[in-house]
Amino acid sequence: MAMFDTFRFAVPERCLCGAVIASAQSKDGPCDLLLYDEGGPLPKQAPVDPRTVLLPEVFELCHFCEHCGAWHEWRGFAVDGAWVRHATFSVETRAQRIARRGY
Repeated sequence: MAMFDTFRFAVPERCLCGAVIASAQSKDGPCDLLLYDEGGPLPKQAPVDPRTVLLPEVFELCHFCEHCGAWHEWRGFAVDGAWVRHATFSVETRAQRIARRGY
């Protein structure tokens, strides 16, 4: 049983620390360990029924920076089930996350 899908950005993002963020993950799609490319076609490794890989119109993407511990969230946008663009939703430093969550 898979738990998420991976989404590669058309243009890599940058973390607050300067690290390159080439991709993010989401649990809002089929959660079959599929790989989506921003602006690209639906995943090539799709199951037999292509309707099972269609994305909702708006979905959440997230990434944890291994270098500095920042947590990034984006909103992804799909047209006819295909990922077309994303926008930054929030960025939280490790210190901010610890202060808010306690860990």
